[in-house]
Amino acid sequence: MIAPLVPFVFGHGPWLDGWRARVPTMADAEDAVAVDVLAADSVPFFKLMLAGNARAFGDIGMPAWVQLDCATLPTAMIGFARRAADIDDAVTADLVARAGLASIGTDQLVPLAEYTALCTPAVGDVVGFSLFSLLPGLGLRAKALALLVMGARQQTGITQIDNIALRTHARFGPLEVVRLGVEVHSRPKTTLVYRLAVPDDDTLRALARGDWNRVPFTGATRVCRREDLAVGDRIVDVTADHVVVAV
Repeated sequence: MIAPLVPFVFGHGPWLDGWRARVPTMADAEDAVAVDVLAADSVPFFKLMLAGNARAFGDIGMPAWVQLDCATLPTAMIGFARRAADIDDAVTADLVARAGLASIGTDQLVPLAEYTALCTPAVGDVVGFSLFSLLPGLGLRAKALALLVMGARQQTGITQIDNIALRTHARFGPLEVVRLGVEVHSRPKTTLVYRLAVPDDDTLRALARGDWNRVPFTGATRVCRREDLAVGDRIVDVTADHVVVAV
Protein backbone atom coordinates (compact mmCIF):
# COMPACT_ATOMS: atom_id res chain seq x y z
CA MET A 1 0.00 0.00 0.00
CA ILE A 2 1.32 3.44 -0.92
CA ALA A 3 1.71 5.72 2.07
CA PRO A 4 -0.38 8.90 2.02
CA LEU A 5 1.09 12.25 1.15
CA VAL A 6 0.98 15.11 3.62
CA PRO A 7 0.37 18.54 2.03
CA PHE A 8 2.20 21.31 3.88
CA VAL A 9 2.29 25.10 4.07
CA PHE A 10 5.65 26.16 5.48
CA GLY A 11 5.82 29.79 6.59
CA HIS A 12 5.02 32.12 9.46
CA GLY A 13 2.37 34.61 10.49
CA PRO A 14 -1.33 34.83 11.38
CA TRP A 15 -2.26 34.02 7.77
CA LEU A 16 -0.56 30.60 7.88
CA ASP A 17 -3.61 28.66 9.07
CA GLY A 18 -5.80 30.47 6.54
CA TRP A 19 -3.50 29.37 3.74
CA ARG A 20 -3.53 25.80 5.06
CA ALA A 21 -7.33 25.85 5.00
CA ARG A 22 -7.24 26.52 1.24
CA VAL A 23 -5.62 23.14 0.56
CA PRO A 24 -8.28 20.88 -1.02
CA THR A 25 -8.96 17.35 0.15
CA MET A 26 -7.14 14.69 -1.87
CA ALA A 27 -7.77 10.97 -2.15
CA ASP A 28 -4.10 10.08 -1.63
CA ALA A 29 -3.28 12.62 1.07
CA GLU A 30 -3.89 13.32 4.73
CA ASP A 31 -5.07 16.67 6.04
CA ALA A 32 -2.71 19.53 5.28
CA VAL A 33 -0.37 20.78 7.98
CA ALA A 34 0.91 24.29 8.71
CA VAL A 35 4.58 24.35 9.72
CA ASP A 36 5.80 27.51 11.45
CA VAL A 37 9.34 28.23 10.31
CA LEU A 38 10.13 30.02 13.59
CA ALA A 39 8.98 27.17 15.83
CA ALA A 40 11.86 25.33 17.50
CA ASP A 41 10.57 21.91 16.44
CA SER A 42 10.51 22.88 12.75
CA VAL A 43 14.32 22.99 12.47
CA PRO A 44 14.66 19.43 11.04
CA PHE A 45 11.94 20.17 8.48
CA PHE A 46 13.73 23.41 7.51
CA LYS A 47 17.03 21.57 7.03
CA LEU A 48 15.42 18.71 5.12
CA MET A 49 13.80 21.25 2.78
CA LEU A 50 17.22 22.73 2.05
CA ALA A 51 18.53 19.21 1.47
CA GLY A 52 15.79 18.39 -1.04
CA ASN A 53 16.42 21.65 -2.85
CA ALA A 54 20.17 20.94 -2.96
CA ARG A 55 19.56 17.42 -4.25
CA ALA A 56 17.45 18.87 -7.07
CA PHE A 57 19.44 21.99 -7.98
CA GLY A 58 23.05 21.16 -7.17
CA ASP A 59 25.29 24.23 -7.18
CA ILE A 60 22.34 26.67 -7.15
CA GLY A 61 20.56 25.04 -4.25
CA MET A 62 18.87 27.52 -1.93
CA PRO A 63 20.96 29.01 0.91
CA ALA A 64 19.40 28.83 4.37
CA TRP A 65 19.06 32.61 4.69
CA VAL A 66 17.17 32.80 1.37
CA GLN A 67 14.80 30.06 2.51
CA LEU A 68 14.06 32.08 5.63
CA ASP A 69 14.25 35.70 4.43
CA CYS A 70 12.77 35.36 0.94
CA ALA A 71 10.52 32.30 1.05
CA THR A 72 9.10 31.30 4.43
CA LEU A 73 8.78 34.69 6.15
CA PRO A 74 7.24 36.84 3.36
CA THR A 75 5.22 33.98 1.82
CA ALA A 76 5.21 30.19 2.15
CA MET A 77 6.84 27.13 0.66
CA ILE A 78 4.02 24.77 -0.28
CA GLY A 79 4.13 21.14 -1.29
CA PHE A 80 3.97 17.52 -0.24
CA ALA A 81 5.80 15.43 2.33
CA ARG A 82 5.76 11.92 3.75
CA ARG A 83 6.90 10.58 7.08
CA ALA A 84 10.45 9.24 7.15
CA ALA A 85 9.19 5.69 7.78
CA ASP A 86 7.34 5.81 4.44
CA ILE A 87 10.30 6.94 2.30
CA ASP A 88 13.01 4.89 0.63
CA ASP A 89 15.87 4.40 3.10
CA ALA A 90 18.52 5.52 0.60
CA VAL A 91 16.68 8.78 -0.13
CA THR A 92 16.19 9.45 3.57
CA ALA A 93 19.85 8.77 4.30
CA ASP A 94 20.96 11.14 1.54
CA LEU A 95 18.67 13.94 2.73
CA VAL A 96 19.68 13.50 6.37
CA ALA A 97 23.36 13.69 5.39
CA ARG A 98 22.83 16.76 3.20
CA ALA A 99 20.85 18.38 6.04
CA GLY A 100 23.69 17.83 8.50
CA LEU A 101 21.39 15.97 10.89
CA ALA A 102 22.60 13.06 13.01
CA SER A 103 19.28 11.26 12.54
CA ILE A 104 15.54 11.82 12.31
CA GLY A 105 12.59 10.03 13.84
CA THR A 106 10.40 7.72 11.80
CA ASP A 107 7.48 10.14 12.18
CA GLN A 108 9.45 13.15 10.94
CA LEU A 109 7.85 14.82 7.91
CA VAL A 110 10.24 14.90 4.95
CA PRO A 111 9.49 17.35 2.09
CA LEU A 112 9.31 15.54 -1.24
CA ALA A 113 8.09 18.33 -3.53
CA GLU A 114 7.81 22.08 -3.10
CA TYR A 115 7.08 25.36 -4.85
CA THR A 116 7.24 28.95 -3.67
CA ALA A 117 4.86 31.60 -5.01
CA LEU A 118 6.05 34.94 -3.67
CA CYS A 119 3.35 37.59 -3.33
CA THR A 120 3.89 40.96 -5.02
CA PRO A 121 2.20 44.36 -4.51
CA ALA A 122 -0.23 43.47 -7.32
CA VAL A 123 -2.95 41.25 -5.85
CA GLY A 124 -2.92 37.82 -7.52
CA ASP A 125 0.46 38.40 -9.17
CA VAL A 126 3.21 36.12 -7.84
CA VAL A 127 6.83 35.34 -8.55
CA GLY A 128 7.40 31.59 -8.59
CA PHE A 129 10.67 29.82 -7.85
CA SER A 130 12.29 26.79 -6.20
CA LEU A 131 10.22 24.04 -7.85
CA PHE A 132 11.66 20.66 -6.94
CA SER A 133 10.36 17.12 -6.68
CA LEU A 134 11.93 13.90 -5.51
CA LEU A 135 9.07 11.82 -6.95
CA PRO A 136 7.93 11.82 -10.60
CA GLY A 137 4.89 14.01 -11.22
CA LEU A 138 4.74 15.47 -7.73
CA GLY A 139 6.37 18.76 -8.74
CA LEU A 140 3.42 19.64 -10.98
CA ARG A 141 1.02 18.97 -8.12
CA ALA A 142 3.11 21.07 -5.73
CA LYS A 143 3.15 24.04 -8.10
CA ALA A 144 -0.60 23.79 -8.69
CA LEU A 145 -1.21 23.64 -4.95
CA ALA A 146 0.99 26.66 -4.27
CA LEU A 147 -0.70 28.77 -6.97
CA LEU A 148 -4.11 27.76 -5.65
CA VAL A 149 -3.33 28.49 -2.01
CA MET A 150 -1.78 31.87 -2.84
CA GLY A 151 -4.73 32.90 -5.04
CA ALA A 152 -2.44 33.47 -8.03
CA ARG A 153 -3.80 34.79 -11.33
CA GLN A 154 -0.53 35.81 -13.01
CA GLN A 155 2.89 34.33 -12.39
CA THR A 156 6.40 35.43 -13.25
CA GLY A 157 8.86 32.56 -13.28
CA ILE A 158 12.62 32.13 -13.41
CA THR A 159 14.12 28.90 -14.71
CA GLN A 160 16.77 27.58 -17.08
CA ILE A 161 16.23 26.43 -20.66
CA ASP A 162 18.13 23.21 -19.85
CA ASN A 163 16.28 22.54 -16.58
CA ILE A 164 13.88 19.58 -16.57
CA ALA A 165 11.44 21.76 -14.58
CA LEU A 166 10.74 23.81 -17.73
CA ARG A 167 8.55 20.98 -19.01
CA THR A 168 6.54 21.01 -15.77
CA HIS A 169 6.03 24.77 -15.95
CA ALA A 170 4.77 24.48 -19.55
CA ARG A 171 2.04 22.07 -18.46
CA PHE A 172 0.20 25.00 -16.85
CA GLY A 173 -0.31 26.83 -20.15
CA PRO A 174 1.80 28.90 -22.54
CA LEU A 175 4.89 30.46 -20.97
CA GLU A 176 5.55 33.84 -22.58
CA VAL A 177 9.30 34.43 -22.71
CA VAL A 178 10.08 37.84 -21.18
CA ARG A 179 13.88 37.61 -21.05
CA LEU A 180 16.47 35.16 -22.36
CA GLY A 181 19.79 35.33 -20.58
CA VAL A 182 19.85 37.13 -17.25
CA GLU A 183 23.24 38.63 -16.54
CA VAL A 184 22.73 38.92 -12.77
CA HIS A 185 21.71 35.27 -12.30
CA SER A 186 24.13 32.56 -11.15
CA ARG A 187 23.52 30.86 -14.51
CA PRO A 188 23.25 33.91 -16.77
CA LYS A 189 23.42 32.21 -20.18
CA THR A 190 20.69 29.61 -19.67
CA THR A 191 18.27 31.46 -17.41
CA LEU A 192 14.97 32.75 -18.76
CA VAL A 193 12.13 34.78 -17.26
CA TYR A 194 8.57 33.97 -18.31
CA ARG A 195 4.99 35.02 -17.62
CA LEU A 196 2.09 32.64 -17.15
CA ALA A 197 -1.64 33.34 -17.07
CA VAL A 198 -2.53 31.07 -14.16
CA PRO A 199 -5.39 28.58 -14.79
CA ASP A 200 -8.65 28.99 -12.86
CA ASP A 201 -9.04 27.49 -9.39
CA ASP A 202 -10.99 24.42 -10.54
CA THR A 203 -8.18 23.54 -12.94
CA LEU A 204 -5.56 24.10 -10.23
CA ARG A 205 -7.47 21.81 -7.88
CA ALA A 206 -7.57 19.07 -10.53
CA LEU A 207 -3.83 19.44 -11.10
CA ALA A 208 -3.04 19.52 -7.37
CA ARG A 209 -5.07 16.36 -6.77
CA GLY A 210 -3.34 14.57 -9.62
CA ASP A 211 -6.55 14.23 -11.64
CA TRP A 212 -4.93 16.11 -14.56
CA ASN A 213 -1.29 16.19 -15.61
CA ARG A 214 -1.45 19.29 -17.83
CA VAL A 215 -3.64 22.10 -19.10
CA PRO A 216 -4.60 21.23 -22.71
CA PHE A 217 -3.36 23.49 -25.52
CA THR A 218 -5.12 23.14 -28.87
CA GLY A 219 -3.61 25.96 -30.93
CA ALA A 220 -1.09 25.68 -33.77
CA THR A 221 2.53 25.05 -32.75
CA ARG A 222 6.03 24.77 -34.14
CA VAL A 223 9.15 23.03 -32.84
CA CYS A 224 12.45 24.84 -32.34
CA ARG A 225 15.78 24.28 -30.64
CA ARG A 226 16.04 25.63 -27.13
CA GLU A 227 18.85 27.96 -28.15
CA ASP A 228 16.62 29.45 -30.86
CA LEU A 229 13.95 30.69 -28.45
CA ALA A 230 13.20 34.40 -28.68
CA VAL A 231 11.56 36.97 -26.44
CA GLY A 232 7.82 36.83 -27.05
CA ASP A 233 7.74 33.11 -27.85
CA ARG A 234 5.10 31.15 -25.93
CA ILE A 235 6.37 27.76 -24.78
CA VAL A 236 3.67 25.07 -24.63
CA ASP A 237 5.76 21.89 -24.31
CA VAL A 238 9.33 20.66 -23.97
CA THR A 239 11.01 17.58 -25.42
CA ALA A 240 14.45 16.17 -24.75
CA ASP A 241 16.18 18.54 -27.20
CA HIS A 242 13.55 21.02 -28.36
CA VAL A 243 10.73 23.28 -27.26
CA VAL A 244 7.25 23.52 -28.74
CA VAL A 245 5.98 27.08 -29.12
CA ALA A 246 2.62 28.51 -30.08
CA VAL A 247 2.27 30.20 -33.46
